[in-house]
Amino acid sequence: MPRATGFSPDGKWLLYYDEDGGGRKSLFRVALAGGPPERLGDFPGGGEYGFMRLSFDGREIMAETWNPNQYDLWVLEYDLWVLENFVPSAKQ
Repeated sequence: MPRATGFSPDGKWLLYYDEDGGGRKSLFRVALAGGPPERLGDFPGGGEYGFMRLSFDGREIMAETWNPNQYDLWVLEYDLWVLENFVPSAKQ
C-alpha cells in the first residue's frame, strides 16, 4: 500500500512512495491516463510513516518520514528531505 501520494503540477501524474520488488523504499509515478508505474529512484529516510509535497513547478519534493518511539508515543524519529529533479517540470 503506498505510503504518501502527491499529484504533479500538470495533473498528469500521481507520485507515491512504496517498496519496490527488492524491498527498497522507492519513489514511483503513474500516469493518471493509465499505464504501469515508473520507479523514479530511492525514497530517503527510514520512517514507517511519511508525507510529501511537490513544489509548484514540480522540480522539488519535500519528503518527511517518521517513526513513533516505541517507549513514548509523543517522541518521533523524524527525517526531512528535499528531493530535486525527480519529476519533469511543468511546461512554461
